[in-house]
Amino acid sequence: MRITSVDLKAVAIAEAARLSRSRAFAKHTNDDERLAGDFDRPLIARARKGDIRRILAGRHLLIWRIAYEDSGGRVVESCLAPVLVRTAARPRGARHRVWIRDLLHGVETPLRRVVDAAAPAWRAAVVDVHERFAAARTARELAIAACSSREGQHTFQPGLFDRRSERGRQRENAAAAEGDDRTRERLEAAANAGHVTSRRGELLLVLTS
Repeated sequence: MRITSVDLKAVAIAEAARLSRSRAFAKHTNDDERLAGDFDRPLIARARKGDIRRILAGRHLLIWRIAYEDSGGRVVESCLAPVLVRTAARPRGARHRVWIRDLLHGVETPLRRVVDAAAPAWRAAVVDVHERFAAARTARELAIAACSSREGQHTFQPGLFDRRSERGRQRENAAAAEGDDRTRERLEAAANAGHVTSRRGELLLVLTS
C-alpha cells in the first residue's frame, strides 16, 4: 500500500494569521455570534499617506462583505468585495462626515445590486461544496442506519411462564425506537447542512482620500 503524506504546516500558519487579522476587526461572544455593535455601520477612514491618496485619485474604496448562512442563520462562508467609486468633488463648506454619509445613502442601492452579483464563481463553489457535503453526510447516516437495523434483527420466542425475555424484548424495541429518532434527527441535520442562502452585502469599510 502506498501512503502519501501531505505537509500542511505552511497552509495552517497562513490560515491562523488570516483568522487573527479577521478577529482583530470584530469581537465575538462564546457562541460565535456577533455583538450588536460590531459593524452595525461601516467604518469610515481618510487616507493619510500620500501613496494611498495617489492610488485612490479622488475615488472612494468601499469594502463589502458577502456571506452565506445556514438554516440556523450562522455564517458558513464569506468573502470581501472591494468597489471603487468615483464621485464629484466635495462641495466647498460641506462637512466631510455629513457629505460621506449622504454619498453612501445615495449610492447604496445601485452598489448593492453590483455587490449582490459579485464573485459568481465563488458563490457557485460555496453552494456546490455544501451540497456535496450534505450528500456525503446523508449517505453515511443512511449506511449507519441500515447496518444498525440488520444487527438489531433477532428471533424472539416468548416464554410460557417466564416474562423476562418479553420484557427484554420490549426494552430492545424502546431502544430501537430511540435510535430511529436519533437517526431521523441526524438525517434532517445533514439535509439542512446543504441549504445555504446568500445574505445581503454588508458594507464594512469606506476609505476616502
